[in-house]
Amino acid sequence: MDIDYSKIPVPYMTAAARRYIEHGSRVGDFQLAVFKADEKNLPALRDWLLFLHWEAPEECHGSPEKMRAWIERGGLSGKQAG
Repeated sequence: MDIDYSKIPVPYMTAAARRYIEHGSRVGDFQLAVFKADEKNLPALRDWLLFLHWEAPEECHGSPEKMRAWIERGGLSGKQAG
């Protein structure tokens, strides 16, 4: 799966998003609750949603249960290994 991480609207969030998607690493507050967005991420919420919808695997977002399962699986690297 080719993921275009350049579409992440706030560059300093790229590494965290990559670690979550690829390895199922636990995420920060913003990724858990977008309503806690900081001053850079708040205006970028639409772009975050577009990134998740078009680039991120659908198994990694959408509900707390999906996120927990994704983290337990180890993200894409765990999925590919299993």
